[in-house]
Amino acid sequence: MNQYAFKKVYEKVADGATLYISYNGGDFFHFEEYTGLRSNGIVRSRTSHTASFDFGDVEYKCEQELLVESVGAQPLVYNEDGNIVLSCFNYGKGRVFFLNMPLESTLAETYGAYADDYYKIYQFFTDKAISTKIVTTPHPDLSVTQHKVDDSRYVIAAVNYSDKDLNGEFAVTDGWKLTPIAGSTDCVGHCNAAFYYADKL
Repeated sequence: MNQYAFKKVYEKVADGATLYISYNGGDFFHFEEYTGLRSNGIVRSRTSHTASFDFGDVEYKCEQELLVESVGAQPLVYNEDGNIVLSCFNYGKGRVFFLNMPLESTLAETYGAYADDYYKIYQFFTDKAISTKIVTTPHPDLSVTQHKVDDSRYVIAAVNYSDKDLNGEFAVTDGWKLTPIAGSTDCVGHCNAAFYYADKL
């Protein structure tokens, strides 16, 4: 991403958006200003680490470990060496979640990764980033996102990444009603998606 595009992203954050960044090496434009973290250098080795989340420990490897300290960010998760793995930084009206581990490349390179606890990392910081989730599901292979239409209506998208049909087992927040647009609330087909309106009662 070039500097112009990067600055435009941070303008959105300053206006109230939430940004998630995961680190897998490379340079970071104005790192301290945008993350509330200070770099103390990089260790270049394929080192194994354990990050301690609320839900349990997660093992990960990184080609380049970024050593950081907080200069304004709130550390949320550390590894066994005391290095910050996940942090939250208030930027303007928004927030920046910085994950100091190569989560996406780990998922891409690990067969059946979502059968492990990696998906819980996304749940961990989205629980902190989204104050009100209208619809949730217990299935790690079913991704549920909400998209605001106005204050009383959202579009809910449920994407099934697995090779099996799944009963969504959706939990809907009190005061909201879920109505199918395309698909069913009873089942989301394998490698398929369903869409719903969530209307405030």
